[in-house]
Amino acid sequence: MPRPSKNTEILERLVEWAGSRAAFCARTGMLPGDLSAYLSETKKIGAAAIKKHSARFFLPAFTPLAEYSPIADVKTIGDVPGVYALYDSQLSMVYFGQAKTKVRTEIRQTLNREVAGARKLWGSASKKPTFSDISTHFSAYSVVNGDDDLIHDIEALVIRLVINGTFNAKAAHFKRK
Repeated sequence: MPRPSKNTEILERLVEWAGSRAAFCARTGMLPGDLSAYLSETKKIGAAAIKKHSARFFLPAFTPLAEYSPIADVKTIGDVPGVYALYDSQLSMVYFGQAKTKVRTEIRQTLNREVAGARKLWGSASKKPTFSDISTHFSAYSVVNGDDDLIHDIEALVIRLVINGTFNAKAAHFKRK
């Protein structure tokens, strides 16, 4: 029997450390079918995929930068890739978004955006409410290595979970990358 490739050996060791294939998949986001194909070498795993899944395995997926902080504290968070939420005065989520490069900058830009569909709720035909009008608090999380797929998946999951409670215009358009 031929010796497994170096990348397959690394993958086998990671699965061993995780305790099971299911635990490894849960921790890294790798699909079980892909893991089986890589381990049996019916599908080759490249160095970039090993690096990506190793990073997800060893590091926390995302880290809080701020949780339920007043909007004024946006200036105190770092400009790193991540996800964020905006809340109203009752701490109900009104928006959840992603920032592939700079979360602080993206939050500031979102605060200046018009709230889709909220004009009639606001009670004024002339005033266009922005997220800064309805948001009092925010939460922000950095995402490991700026992993675009993970950022997208977190945003899609959260929006789907709270779809009726946010003003996200993208809510009906999410597709798996």
